Amino acid sequence: MFKKLLFIFLLIFSVFGLAACDGDDTPDVDKTESVDVPINLAISGKVLTWDAVEKATGYIVYVNDVEKKTVTTTSYDFSSLSGENLIFQVVAKAPKGMNNSAKSVTIAYMADPEAEIKAINTLLNEIAPGTPKGVAEELVRKGMTGDDMQVLKDAVTTLMADMEAADGDPVLSNAALKKFLATKINVEAVVSAGLILAVPSIDEQITHAQERIEWYQSEIDQFGPSDYYASMIAEYQSEKEMLTNMKALIASSRDEIVLVATKTVNYLITLQTKVTDDLITKIKDIAETEDQSDLTADEIVVVKDEIVDLFMENLPSVNDLALVYELLATGYGQFLESNDLTTLLSDSSASFAASTVLSIKFSLKMLDSFDKAFIAKVLNFANSDEPYQVIESEIIIALIVHLKNFKDDNQKLLDEIEAVFTNEQKEALFQGYMQTMTAVMLKSVGDEFPSSFANTKLTYALVDGASAVFEDMVDKALTKFVATDGELLRKIVILESFVYDWDWETDTDTFYNSATGETYKNWHEYYDAQDEAGLVVLKEALTYYAPTLGTLTNAQITALIDMIVAGVPVEEIATEMEMTKAEAQAVVDLGEGLIRKVLPNLHTLVKSLMAYVVTNDMITKIKTLEATIDSYEGEDFEEYDHNMTAIFISTHLSAYLTNANQSLIRGIITDLATFAKNESIYPLLGATSLTDVTEMETMVNGTFDQIVSLAGEIKDYKIATLTQAQKAKIEEFGSLVAFLFDGPDQDDGPVK
Repeated sequence: MFKKLLFIFLLIFSVFGLAACDGDDTPDVDKTESVDVPINLAISGKVLTWDAVEKATGYIVYVNDVEKKTVTTTSYDFSSLSGENLIFQVVAKAPKGMNNSAKSVTIAYMADPEAEIKAINTLLNEIAPGTPKGVAEELVRKGMTGDDMQVLKDAVTTLMADMEAADGDPVLSNAALKKFLATKINVEAVVSAGLILAVPSIDEQITHAQERIEWYQSEIDQFGPSDYYASMIAEYQSEKEMLTNMKALIASSRDEIVLVATKTVNYLITLQTKVTDDLITKIKDIAETEDQSDLTADEIVVVKDEIVDLFMENLPSVNDLALVYELLATGYGQFLESNDLTTLLSDSSASFAASTVLSIKFSLKMLDSFDKAFIAKVLNFANSDEPYQVIESEIIIALIVHLKNFKDDNQKLLDEIEAVFTNEQKEALFQGYMQTMTAVMLKSVGDEFPSSFANTKLTYALVDGASAVFEDMVDKALTKFVATDGELLRKIVILESFVYDWDWETDTDTFYNSATGETYKNWHEYYDAQDEAGLVVLKEALTYYAPTLGTLTNAQITALIDMIVAGVPVEEIATEMEMTKAEAQAVVDLGEGLIRKVLPNLHTLVKSLMAYVVTNDMITKIKTLEATIDSYEGEDFEEYDHNMTAIFISTHLSAYLTNANQSLIRGIITDLATFAKNESIYPLLGATSLTDVTEMETMVNGTFDQIVSLAGEIKDYKIATLTQAQKAKIEEFGSLVAFLFDGPDQDDGPVK
């Protein structure tokens, strides 16, 4: 049952959290900033007052949710109004180029508030004896009457009874919730009263944290230092600080918290009321399907479509989300002190909100793109008799192909969300994140905070440039993956599915591949099959180089170097190498110059090598060489192996080392030598003078010339007619390129 539920859940919601942009061809969100919401509403007699709002040109007063009057001051005399219960809200009018604020929190005028407070207190004592003082007063201040409280109490009692009777049945539970939510509830009053209830609880937690700190400290004072006790003190100090900041945030931003929480609750209520019994029944039927093979694409698509429609028709508004980001700005400032991030969150809250709405829309459109054909394809895989890893890989391939195609089809939309923020805003956002990360890490690790992070030279431009390169490479890799229908993943699955079992009762070895079903008689066949599968993966993987890394331009390489250099920890290098910071910086500067010279040429060489390997099908040629060597039965097998390998390497090395490639290699040797000829580098090479380095350069050039010459000669040797002089040349060549003969180390294992 769990697997079936998980399968459906992953199928429908796997991409729901992806961020991108609007699903429409043209976004319909307004990212115009709004003036702040009026706060600190108060009533004295029959005069309503509030705090002035910066940039506001006036204020619109609402009474019982009806626009009543526009004023230019921060007060409103309502002595001319009649009514036992008047609930007020205020909107700040905006100047040209901005939007009006959202409605403020509410405040109520009651003809006899004391009577209502008494009635509510009586009910609270029945529901929750010991409710702190002030809760009833706050409920009344927000417009709740004793009759309202009685209705709420009755509704909650009925809800609890109905939920118990539902006994977990989702349809009956949904009906019970709908009945409860149909009750007229003053959500803001309940939320605001909840904050009053929260403060004593926070105080208790602060007291507890302080008591634990004092206890651990007393243990240290009595018995001496303890890393564990010190860590617990730090943990409780962090908890105490967080709780203290939370309490301060409630005190300083009460109206903002109430407003955001109320809108959030109302939004969730709206969503819940739109969830039909029919939808619940369909989801229940899918969840309770005992045999996964009984699931159909039709029933899943129907549920998916209804979920998409539910959310698409009830998107949160930009204005409401902007309030969330403004509160986040205040919260970050309270917990981590104000920085570029808090400023940007506050000043550009509408942009953040617009980005969020567009992201939700894009995610919904992506979810909607999983049509009947795709779901049927996935179900076919899931219900097949293939091994589980094959099924999983096929579903992953289908998902990646689908998402890549969807992304390509909607690139315009991705570009639109990218344009929500200006470059200046992105720069400020980056600086803000860096400042926030620094503040968080300082609070977490204190003196252990790495100075390299605090003194980083990374800028938004550098990170953005490098990120663009990585995104380009990933996109090209995915394009290759889609073009080959994910064949690389299939080959990797086969490579990772070799299994060896030993039955201790019969002392029997079993060798097989759980993905292909192939079996092997012994270790020799088993390892040969593994080697073969590894070469198949390597051959496929090598084809990814040309369309990805092979396309790197010099500008892209420079962008990567720029970011790497900016992140070099100069101070740590100075400490490790016992240098001054200036000396370490000089070494880093030399290294930077070397990398900038060498890397483009090295990239050209590697690109040429990969092209040669793929074009000449070197993996197949290597396999053929191994087979030829393995089939040799002469007594001089090791010599034959060595000579055949040397001729093979020489043949292809000589072909690869064209005049152009030789020139690039010699240029790199020269660049390395120039770098090494700086006195500060001598110690790193074990050199003591320029003469030593020059001798090294001469030796390296001579060795390279010798390799080129020997390869050019040995490539024409015939294995059957080798002379002693030719064998000597091969030995000389082998000593120069021994690493090409040795190959990678093999893990110890059973003898084949």
